[in-house]
Amino acid sequence: MSNHRSLIETIKMFEETQADSWRPWRSVIARLEGLEPEDVALVERVTGRTDRTPIRELFAALGRSAGKTRAMSVIAAALATRTYPHAIGERLYLGVFAPSVRQAQIDHGYIAGLLQSMPATAALISGDITTTTIPLGDVIVECLPSNFKTLRSRSYLAVIVDEAAFL
Repeated sequence: MSNHRSLIETIKMFEETQADSWRPWRSVIARLEGLEPEDVALVERVTGRTDRTPIRELFAALGRSAGKTRAMSVIAAALATRTYPHAIGERLYLGVFAPSVRQAQIDHGYIAGLLQSMPATAALISGDITTTTIPLGDVIVECLPSNFKTLRSRSYLAVIVDEAAFL
């Protein structure tokens, strides 16, 4: 995968993100990188921002069945396909943290399924998918229950916290 592809271009590779129901998520995801969203009014209403400055942190306080876990999984899968500068031999982690083992397993299943669903992304998987990790070259997607003892000693390229209200 090209490192120069925008996040929104990458997520559009996954067929499900083309549905009309994904329009709000595509709009918010585009704004994450400072791109023009499909629904400018929605993004301005939910963020309170009118500028196109990339968003460094996103906190989504949404109700049940709003697609938070699914959208987070799509973002994680897209970020995992990029290449990042790092030291020789260094492994970079994309951390996905959840309040429970069960929620971490759900996150892992969504991300692994997305990456395996497309030949271009499936080809990036560079080893065995375990119950907590998905290796993609020097990037390892790691889905864990939140525990400060297990989160140390890693270089994280991104951290996604699912169901943060329950931590």
